[in-house]
Amino acid sequence: MKLILNAPCFPKKTYHVGNAISQIITDVFYRNLKRSNIPVKYVCHAWNLHGKSPENACIEEKGRVCSYEEILEMTSAYTGYAYKEKSFFASYDMANNRDLIEFTDIDKEFIKYTQDVFINLVEKGLIIEKGSDCFLDMNNILKKTGGVNEIVNKINIFPEYHKSTIIGIENTLNGNYPITKERVFTVKVNVSGHEYSLNPIFQSLIMPLYLSEKHKTDCPAYLLASGSGHSLLKWHFIRSSLSWILTSKIPYENLILHGSILGKDGKPLSKHSGEVSQPSTLYELEKDKAFVRYVLLKSISVNDVKLQIESSITEYRKVATKIKLLENGGNIANIPEEAKQLLAKSQTFLDKFMIKQAFEAFYLALRKTDIVSGKGDDTHMLYRMYKVFLSPSP
Repeated sequence: MKLILNAPCFPKKTYHVGNAISQIITDVFYRNLKRSNIPVKYVCHAWNLHGKSPENACIEEKGRVCSYEEILEMTSAYTGYAYKEKSFFASYDMANNRDLIEFTDIDKEFIKYTQDVFINLVEKGLIIEKGSDCFLDMNNILKKTGGVNEIVNKINIFPEYHKSTIIGIENTLNGNYPITKERVFTVKVNVSGHEYSLNPIFQSLIMPLYLSEKHKTDCPAYLLASGSGHSLLKWHFIRSSLSWILTSKIPYENLILHGSILGKDGKPLSKHSGEVSQPSTLYELEKDKAFVRYVLLKSISVNDVKLQIESSITEYRKVATKIKLLENGGNIANIPEEAKQLLAKSQTFLDKFMIKQAFEAFYLALRKTDIVSGKGDDTHMLYRMYKVFLSPSP
């Protein structure tokens, strides 16, 4: 049983397209495995709700410092906003699909797991206590792993050049890495009679191990998609080190790293700056969930790029009628040899985790294929790839 992870985020009254890029990547590979009849579990809803962001959001709403319980109530509403935004490009039938997983870092089971792992690291001599704070002893961790080079090289990283970037972080993390911060809304742990408030980053470091154990899937997890900012690459470095020490395994087999979506000012979209574009915004342009998926797929890049709206509209309108026919079970009346070859290429690209090239090959194949109304063959390769890429429902 394989596990596909979805990178958690904090949805502050929204869920912008930057959050959705990682989601659409994992969504495509989940569907590819599922339609290949490979047993899989998919973390389709994942939220980081602990930490300073929800504390500040609650202060904004209440005008005062809030209690743990008040912040918890507020985060429930915030995830509601995110669920609604995600519905504009993906429909998940949670009630009838046992392979779908919901995850938040405020789950009581995960809180207990976090505390147990922290104590385990203390017992291994890998936590340094200094005054009111605790730190990961990176020098000791690197000694126990023998250096991170061999560990990171066990992960298939796309694009591959980021592998050397992650390995190079070892040179900047040879001291103490802080993992506690004074917070109201976070996990508390008692060590030697002193209660520490854990930085939510610590939870994110061990999240893959927890989910693999809880849902009885193969460890390491099969796939994670993530932004490629320096802080995220640093987390992958530390996560790999801790995973190896705790389980003698890497956290995931495959790691896809992508750029950020840029706003009008040329800077990454940010809830803090107030400049966001949401899936619902894209939906208003065409009022078609397949179109929202199209824009997200078109905007995947190893670099930071602006949302590819204009080119997506132009391309999508050339195949919109065919997509609607496929959604209604349309019949593939004629598919030329060239289109068959493109579909084969699309599958090959997917198998190599080259999602952008796979999607482009599928689009070209769709343009060359004749589709008419009526009962079609839902096992056909073209229909299969449509369900992988553009259908709101798997």
